[in-house]
Amino acid sequence: MNNKKVFSTPVILLIAVTFCASALILFIKVGLWEGVRQGLVGGILAMVWIFAAKLILADEPIPNHIQIKRPFLELCLMTLILAFMMAYAALGYLGILEIPLLVYLLLSVGLVVLIHLASKYELEMLGLRMPSRRGWLALVAIVLLNVFFAFIYWQLPAGEAPTPQGADLAEDISGPLSVLVLLGSLLLVAALPEEFVLRVGLQPRLAVFMGIGLAIVVQALLFSVGHVPQQMLRYERSPLIALAYVLPIENGLIAGYMWYRTKSLPLLLLLHLFAFPRFGR
Repeated sequence: MNNKKVFSTPVILLIAVTFCASALILFIKVGLWEGVRQGLVGGILAMVWIFAAKLILADEPIPNHIQIKRPFLELCLMTLILAFMMAYAALGYLGILEIPLLVYLLLSVGLVVLIHLASKYELEMLGLRMPSRRGWLALVAIVLLNVFFAFIYWQLPAGEAPTPQGADLAEDISGPLSVLVLLGSLLLVAALPEEFVLRVGLQPRLAVFMGIGLAIVVQALLFSVGHVPQQMLRYERSPLIALAYVLPIENGLIAGYMWYRTKSLPLLLLLHLFAFPRFGR
């Protein structure tokens, strides 16, 4: 079962299209080097991440698949939760409606947990398990690769587009306390709800209809598209440019693959905190 091919040729081509589309839009609208930096470097990072994870987890047994009881209904419910999260982000950036964080967590994480409890799934399906030794090793490798690529970004010439305020998380670090505040904010506002809804909730239900490889790609695309409000409203980019910056789906790809291979929510949360942030972009 461990030799099962997750990423078929059509799926790999679809992944390549997302990165190439990002590079092409940025090349036309911004500049050649901006397209290369965002599309090509992001694509290489995605390939290296997946290759490293597959190599380390090659002999690791794949967690048992749990049969989804009401796949279409549950998929619709998860999609509605994701739509709420996007609306929450958009309204927050516009300053129209400030929803308390506790309410936001209850309407995202809480509803996913409620759906699982109502369907009487095993708690293991929520990812309440620690990763194996190889799982930890894969996590460390992914984080170190992210650090290495951050170093590459620092060495490369800047792209044609100026970096928006707040896009480089290094700007928010001024000392040890600021690091803890940043990690806490990322955990509660981003990592916890996004991993619950996208990986724990959506991906297994998408896989019922399209297979695991395509499900990983689709949830990664949804994960990226969910950041369009941030690109448009916080960074003040046009819809097309905003789409170009979210089309590289390396974060969603590696998270989806690691969820498929480990079914460990703690691993996903640490992955989100220490591999997803970008420095020097």
